[in-house]
Amino acid sequence: MQHKTRFDRIRYLVGFELGAMVLAVPLGAWLTSVDSRALLALAIGMSLIAAAWNYGYNLLFDRAMLYFKSTMVKSMADRVWHSLLFELGLLFISVPIMAAYLSISLWQAFWLDIGFVVFYLVFNYCYTYLYEKFFYASRG
Repeated sequence: MQHKTRFDRIRYLVGFELGAMVLAVPLGAWLTSVDSRALLALAIGMSLIAAAWNYGYNLLFDRAMLYFKSTMVKSMADRVWHSLLFELGLLFISVPIMAAYLSISLWQAFWLDIGFVVFYLVFNYCYTYLYEKFFYASRG
């Protein structure tokens, strides 16, 4: 696997977040009839919260891996648990925030969040594929 520089990682992160917001905010406003400015503010806030959760969660998960397995090498099952627990934790954090900010019920916020999760799964796959094809295809 090819080494990625700090610049590569920052370029990926900035492009990912900006690209996701450019697509998700108008699409979300259209699908939900929520004001696009409110969704943009929510998207920016949730992006920052997700980044902080990602950092803290991965730190805790890595420590748990070392404690319980004495290794940082993840099996397929470890990766599945890592992903599921990350998304579940983010769901518990984001749903009340979405409900309060948009003045909607927790149930409505839950389904809105599920919609964002589905969007980000598809967007992540497509963005990463195109990013790597564009930036790394010629480097071997």
